Amino acid sequence: MVQRTGMPCAVMFIELCGAAELFEALGNARAQVAVASQLHMLADTVDRHAGRTIKTIGPQIMCVFPTVRQAAATAVDAQHAARAAIQRQAAGALAVRVGFEYGPVINEDADVFGDAVNVAARILSHAKPSQILLSSQTARELQHIGIDTRLVGNTHVKGKAQPIELMELIWERENLTMANARLEVKSEDARLVARFGDNTIELSRTKPTLQMGRADGNDFVVSGTLVSRIHARIELRRSNFYLVDQSSNGTFLCARGQPEITLRRDEAVLGASGLISLGTPTAEARNLCLEFTVLKRQ
Repeated sequence: MVQRTGMPCAVMFIELCGAAELFEALGNARAQVAVASQLHMLADTVDRHAGRTIKTIGPQIMCVFPTVRQAAATAVDAQHAARAAIQRQAAGALAVRVGFEYGPVINEDADVFGDAVNVAARILSHAKPSQILLSSQTARELQHIGIDTRLVGNTHVKGKAQPIELMELIWERENLTMANARLEVKSEDARLVARFGDNTIELSRTKPTLQMGRADGNDFVVSGTLVSRIHARIELRRSNFYLVDQSSNGTFLCARGQPEITLRRDEAVLGASGLISLGTPTAEARNLCLEFTVLKRQ
């Protein structure tokens, strides 16, 4: 258990989503029973992994763990347990989302304060139902224990000069890995040629992803006040290429022969060819558009 002031720990927020919809669908009495049962189950999951529940605020639990590994295990178990319990109770409107961060905290009375608390709360605000998010710094603590994560974007936190990178913990890792292994052969003939300025990159099974954004580490570095440091990516799945937005201002996709669409923390399958613009409609930023062409062997 976390005891000492200033001791690093993993701070986690677990939130039960959809309670308002459930009250409307089931009525106050039945919905209250379902919500209370779910929160009790989540608190038990925290206890099983040597965590400590700090407080419950409405449908939200704040808790701490000595290690990131224990926090990650709790988050995964909470998702599985919640899904099973929700199915048993026919409480389809409910789902669980989780955000956590590792860092030093200050213990005062029965509460916990500090930078890690603020960051964890901010991370939770970006999580979708059934999603587990953490920072890239915290995700590095999980690199050697077989837990999959993937980059989803970045966010600003009050008091921090630089945005933090958000990672998603893949809690259905086994099924996801098996699916990728089965379908890997099918993607061998799929290729995408992307051009930005004088640079050209080809995606295929050997290089399945391309990252775009303002930061120097991206495959295509795109300047602009509306461009996020890590703004969007293209990734190969099966035999299709997907454009995935990870930004604050959206990604604009203008496929050949189709009206322009805007992606905001969403994704779309890429057609045969088209233009992609970061943060600005393609018509307003022609010189900053990425051009793509998808090539598939028939």
